[in-house]
Amino acid sequence: MNTPSIVISPNTVKEDDELQLAHELEEDKLQFADEDEGVLFASEEQTSLSSNSTLLPITVAEDNQLPFINPMPAKTWKVVIIDDDPEVHEVTQFALQDFTFCNKPLTFLSAYSGQEAQGLLESHPDAAVIFLDVVMEENNSGLKIVKYIRETLQNYLVRIILRTGQPGEAPEEKIIVDYDINDYKLKTDLTQRKLFVTMIAALRAYYDLITLEINKLALKQTLEAMPVGVCVLEAKSKKPTFINQQARQLFGKGIEPQVTAANFNMSYQMKQAGSSEWYPLEQLPLIRALQGQKSCVNDIEIQQADQIIPIESCGTPIFDEKQQVVYALSVFQDITERQRAEANKIRLAQEEAAKEAAWRHSEEIAIKNADLIKLNQEKNEFLGVVAHDLKNPLSGLKGYAEDILESFDELTKEEILELVNRIKQGAIQMFNLVVNLLDVNAIESGKLNFKFEAVDIAPIMQEVINNYQEQTKAKNIKLHLEFQTPLLIALVDKSTSEGILDNLISNAIKYSPFDKNIYIRLYQRDSYIHSEIKDEGPGLSENDLLKLFGKFTRLSSKPTGGEHSTGLGLFIVKKLVEAMKGKVWCESQLGQGSTFIVEFPKP
Repeated sequence: MNTPSIVISPNTVKEDDELQLAHELEEDKLQFADEDEGVLFASEEQTSLSSNSTLLPITVAEDNQLPFINPMPAKTWKVVIIDDDPEVHEVTQFALQDFTFCNKPLTFLSAYSGQEAQGLLESHPDAAVIFLDVVMEENNSGLKIVKYIRETLQNYLVRIILRTGQPGEAPEEKIIVDYDINDYKLKTDLTQRKLFVTMIAALRAYYDLITLEINKLALKQTLEAMPVGVCVLEAKSKKPTFINQQARQLFGKGIEPQVTAANFNMSYQMKQAGSSEWYPLEQLPLIRALQGQKSCVNDIEIQQADQIIPIESCGTPIFDEKQQVVYALSVFQDITERQRAEANKIRLAQEEAAKEAAWRHSEEIAIKNADLIKLNQEKNEFLGVVAHDLKNPLSGLKGYAEDILESFDELTKEEILELVNRIKQGAIQMFNLVVNLLDVNAIESGKLNFKFEAVDIAPIMQEVINNYQEQTKAKNIKLHLEFQTPLLIALVDKSTSEGILDNLISNAIKYSPFDKNIYIRLYQRDSYIHSEIKDEGPGLSENDLLKLFGKFTRLSSKPTGGEHSTGLGLFIVKKLVEAMKGKVWCESQLGQGSTFIVEFPKP
């Protein structure tokens, strides 16, 4: 691994200190010598870079060398200072203001308490170095942050330098043993030069770690993409740590906790070709690789149910710098087609065809797997939508039914009929909502057929408002409806437009504080019927506005009456409005309420 270049500004470190600085750099390098840089095939649980991590640019080296990955495409290194003393922040930034590493300067991020630090670190997972005070709002605030970084955020790459002015609160020996930190410094010991030394050592370790982690991930991706089965066995535990997709297909299963080198043949049903005997472990290339031997065999058969798969396998050991075996790597290839080709004197042609067919098959599996994931996601989204958009109508029906049960003897016939009629209307509304939910999928697949007709929007809006009398009464919210002309005719699907307006009115009530007003205006503008729903709620931030109409969106504003929200209602509204050639958007400023606008096309 190449050692990155280091530049220290000459106006902050004097020339006559260079020899001493070099000596201290060597000492600091030893502090990181125990980093586990020999792990090439860590298990999925051990790999710090998860599948949703941002992969960085890869430049493949020549001569089949492991790809070199530039781990730091950003223009600066992020350094987080966590200390409740503002002077510590100022002094640290001043001392390191001219510092560069790999031709990149530092960007400083500051937090003055443990609580503030948690939010800052969650927002900046790519921080390289953390200067962390121990004693802040609590005597062990800094130690709590260490656990939060390593255990909650699962960030094992950032280098943590613990700085304390009260060593009695955090004894060095105990802290180094009990907490995953990378350096321990007393504030009184951190001179300007030592601060430079500490920073260089920390960034060098971070650079090496991030490079190693991304190379490990890239290597795994390379092995996963290979058209033959690949299995990696760890020498220390004698257990498999990696099995790629092709191997899982051949074996009929993946990694299982009970599988070891001692039962590998039986665990994956490997028999001697042409017999019912287990394949001898001492002849299996994977096991021989653990003993430092390279080998290939083609007399293995894997038995899966009523299928027998002939296998060719080759194994090779992977050594560490002391020439000790750390891993055994073996490849497994289905040679069914090869055997058939050899029997028919056309081995070469058939083998090439088999490889091409296997490659196509793996691509098809990947495509089908992606389709299944998408279908499962859509199913989960659909269930969430049902729960969200049927809750309010069901609540209304429940209330009407309770009124009848509790006051049956006191109600007149006309009052009972009115409540029954409301229950009927609510049931119709729920039915239409379910239909609309099913229609969302049809919209996205291009299969939905609306029943477009000329509809007056004003009566629909009035009906929606009437359905929310109980909810507005409970929160003492007043709804004001204003429309300019007697007829506001739009070319829409009636039930769909009613569902859209219902959703927006429901949201306005849900997010409005008690004792407020909601203003609803309907009027014609250009070739649209313009509907405005303005509330006096908390309003929306710019960040909320950007993600307002997304799926499963969670906004900073919360319902004011304990109402439930799945974050799907506005996504449905947008899909349905646009499917009817309409427009929907929101105008809002934080603290000044929100106005949702829907424009339905005129005939």
